[in-house]
Amino acid sequence: EAVAFKDGFFFTVDPNSQVGRSCGLYDGTSWDALDFASAEGDPDPLVSVDASDENVWWYGRVTTEITYNAGLEGFPLQRRTGGVLNFGLAASKSLAQNNQARFFLARTTAPQGERVIVMVNDFTPTIISPRGLNEEIAKFTTVSDAEGFAYMREGHSFYVITFPSAGRTFVYDASEQLWHERSSVVSDADVRWRSRAYAYFNGFHMVGDYSSGKIYKLKTGVYTEAGATIKRRIVTPEESDQENGNRISVTRIEVPMKTGVGALSGQGVDPKMSLRVSHDGVKTWQKYREASMGALGDYEHKVIFRRLGSGYRWNVELSVSDPVETKFTGPMMVE
Repeated sequence: EAVAFKDGFFFTVDPNSQVGRSCGLYDGTSWDALDFASAEGDPDPLVSVDASDENVWWYGRVTTEITYNAGLEGFPLQRRTGGVLNFGLAASKSLAQNNQARFFLARTTAPQGERVIVMVNDFTPTIISPRGLNEEIAKFTTVSDAEGFAYMREGHSFYVITFPSAGRTFVYDASEQLWHERSSVVSDADVRWRSRAYAYFNGFHMVGDYSSGKIYKLKTGVYTEAGATIKRRIVTPEESDQENGNRISVTRIEVPMKTGVGALSGQGVDPKMSLRVSHDGVKTWQKYREASMGALGDYEHKVIFRRLGSGYRWNVELSVSDPVETKFTGPMMVE
């Protein structure tokens, strides 16, 4: 199924085998039965192949081999010294790359079969999925259908991976080394992010909509998605005084952010931020509280929540649904 092109050769893999093949030089119709090689770093079948820069990458189920054009007779490639990664490709469509790195859903060799998300920089693989995300992935019944793409925007390098069967999309900001989850509202339901594929064309970041087949521009400064409301949500890590077993009382939370961002008319004229608290590890939540983010031009406005009570464990969720800019300028100030 996979085909790569490099230095005048097409390369492909034989299904369920260790065999990789090459065509004749600049002749995709000529495939000599003797122009092949076997991936022998580990006896695992090949899954896919791709090419970039000076290298051709051969992805197996639990390992990956990196080769280069050595000008050999017949099959022209040779494995690089140390060019075996102990990560295989768990979902062929999860593979993506940009100018910074390549990313994919990997299957490990030890323990064999563990699924993690890997970033490869200069032939060095790094597991970038944190434990919590790995635990979520382990719950999914199907992961082989995972799809990924990568792009760069305003100095940030993003990798997007969607698990269609699970209906979940996760995004890694390599510049900040942080993950977040994205979703869309389709037919009034909260589902996986609608963006399935990506291309940079004519100066625009373009994405394809899995649900409708439409193509959209991915832009900043737009606070709706295909006409639907975008809900931005962040949940803080848990805070507690476990060592002393004390309750924590909070009388005031101020959220430093850009204010005075209200819309000229319609929804968002007086934009609101919502806050709610969990005291049991986000199993249940208290009622929402709201605070204004300031009407247009009210730049001195402060976003403050008061009288939040007490508890042994604290998680705070902040969310905004109004179609306005939401930009934090510092950490929450808690009293």
